[in-house]
Amino acid sequence: MFVASRAASCVGSTGCLPLVARRRKLLKQPAVRTLTGLRTWVANYLQSELRRQKWEQMPERIILLRHGESEANVNPSILAKRPDNVIGLTERGREQAAGAGERIRKLVGEDARVSVFLSPFERTQQTLCSLLKTLGEGKVDEVHVDPRVREQEFGNFLDLESYKLDNAWAELVGRFYYRRDNGESSADVYDRVSDWWESMISGEHYRLERHFEGKSSVDDVVLVVTHGLTMRLLLMRYFGWSVDTFESVYNPRNCDTWTLRKCKDRESYMLCISESYPARHPFATRQIRVHMKSGAVEEHTVVDFLSLPQPRTSHAAEALRLCVPGHIQCDPNRGGRIDDILSQVVAIDPADVDHIDWWCGRIDESAKSLRTNLKFIQVEETPPTAD
Repeated sequence: MFVASRAASCVGSTGCLPLVARRRKLLKQPAVRTLTGLRTWVANYLQSELRRQKWEQMPERIILLRHGESEANVNPSILAKRPDNVIGLTERGREQAAGAGERIRKLVGEDARVSVFLSPFERTQQTLCSLLKTLGEGKVDEVHVDPRVREQEFGNFLDLESYKLDNAWAELVGRFYYRRDNGESSADVYDRVSDWWESMISGEHYRLERHFEGKSSVDDVVLVVTHGLTMRLLLMRYFGWSVDTFESVYNPRNCDTWTLRKCKDRESYMLCISESYPARHPFATRQIRVHMKSGAVEEHTVVDFLSLPQPRTSHAAEALRLCVPGHIQCDPNRGGRIDDILSQVVAIDPADVDHIDWWCGRIDESAKSLRTNLKFIQVEETPPTAD
């Protein structure tokens, strides 16, 4: 019993009492009747306690914010002469950032403690400076400039003709995998934002003494001021999106926010739609081919794709209720009006459908046959997910 008592004391009095109280009961269990079994149980208990304590130290909210409108958003040609990392905001971009600060202040309350992780690019730094005028500088405890949440590197300077050609190649290769000359692929960015998540979840950020020296309380909010593609990859990493799902999601608009809230029962974060701006899922569309029982093949686009439960390609019936005829694009950053697209939805009766080709010819028939969720006979209803 000495081993149990010493180990329990490592987690303090609150950890010791449950161990002592359950000591006799534990010894009756076959798994802990031996000293080795008891040591294993104690080790598991301590790991569980440490995991719980780390979770309690995590912020209630993590807010991802895209920078305000930049000079290059208005005039991309300036990237031929000025590197991407020094591009600043327009006047409209500064106004957008101030509006975001006001929204966040109302959301988190007057007494919230906020720490910021900031891309080192000029447009994100200007976004934060403009945001603080309405959020209130007194709310922010610390600002950490972290290169891991910077924009994707597209090359040192941007040649518009080469950029258009690169976009065409990216459509063929896949936007996640395609790497531009002197730049990064989205897969490269995924690796570094994964590292950021790992250090965030493990609590490493809270042990960096040069940044957090003397800090005694937990942040209510972590605000990440970053870039559109980086925000998509941050969600991809945390929620386990597939590459196909990532490529279906559009960038948020300038100064849109995606808010993650603690789900205490599951010890994980959930995307909180009601606290995001605008209050909807990140907009996503997936082009499909619907093979009808009649033999006809129809092209459709599933809109609001992220509203489907994971794994999304297993929920064919729900997807067929979100179809717009034809293969369409609706990029909110290029004039796409989401509400107009959603108003064009025409539900397809699952009883008329033989199967869905989710890949539209990008993989061959033998590869499709390996996907066990490709065909469906009986449609199973799935209740909608709660916010």
